[in-house]
Amino acid sequence: MTRAADRSGSRDLDATLALLDGVVYGDLFDCAVGLDEIVRYSRRASGRDDVAAVLGSPTVGRTVVRREDYVTLAGREELVERRKETRARARRLHRRAQRMGRLLGLVPFVRGLILTGSVAAEAAAEDADIDLLVIVAPSRLAFVFLLLGGFSRLTRRRLYCANYYMSDDHLEVDRRNLFIAREIVQAKPLDEGGERFFAINDWVLEFLPNASISKRSGGRRRVVGRLQRLFELPFGGRFGRWCEAVAGRVARRRIDAHYSAARADHRTRVLERFESGHELRFHAHPNLRGLRERYADHRATLEAELESVNAEAEASR
Repeated sequence: MTRAADRSGSRDLDATLALLDGVVYGDLFDCAVGLDEIVRYSRRASGRDDVAAVLGSPTVGRTVVRREDYVTLAGREELVERRKETRARARRLHRRAQRMGRLLGLVPFVRGLILTGSVAAEAAAEDADIDLLVIVAPSRLAFVFLLLGGFSRLTRRRLYCANYYMSDDHLEVDRRNLFIAREIVQAKPLDEGGERFFAINDWVLEFLPNASISKRSGGRRRVVGRLQRLFELPFGGRFGRWCEAVAGRVARRRIDAHYSAARADHRTRVLERFESGHELRFHAHPNLRGLRERYADHRATLEAELESVNAEAEASR
């Protein structure tokens, strides 16, 4: 094989791996992926026709298997039926989250709601919670946490689990990598305030160029309705600041309890972000180090298999 042909084959393999990245990532979590998800999570600009062409390749077909509208790595076909179940369950919970969002959107100082976790990823296990990222008016993180978090604990998270609060004036996520981009892209806004979060974090397109980033809000804040303004009226001024201070003490105790087993620097980071008014988080970011290693191993395995199949095909010509 000439050097030019070798370089061309290497580029083709890189392009194939970039397009099938969603399949590799899904396999990390024992999850078959839909054709629409392969496009959304591809590392290169592509469409359904590109996916169909790659999956129709005889060489790729020996390492990646399509069953109806789902795709898995060869030997993992049992994941398809499981994914159908978890996706159907997630869509039912998503509809419940939308109904819940209409009520929670009236809570004082809530400025947006985003569905996260396995329900947003459409891979909900039987015990899945409706995880929410709550966007909060500036300087009201603790107050909203006390209201929503307290009610969630009282109901044992049967209705929702609000475990992440972000200030409306600090919505840009500063940790930028493929894995955080995936978390953002798979999340689902439940209102216009949630849409704004995606417009602000359009940097995810650097990693996932086919992601659908909301243009509906244009980055503008949600207009607060009259009823919510009425609910907020008693909590203005000095009384409101006192309420926030009391709620802040509760939040700090919850941080201490929640992160008691975590590394000291991690707890300190969470507390600093809360004290600065940026966010209040009881939702751990994924273990990126372990995830990166597993992802790299899976990707390397698929690459080696594709190279082997291609070499066999070349030798037989």
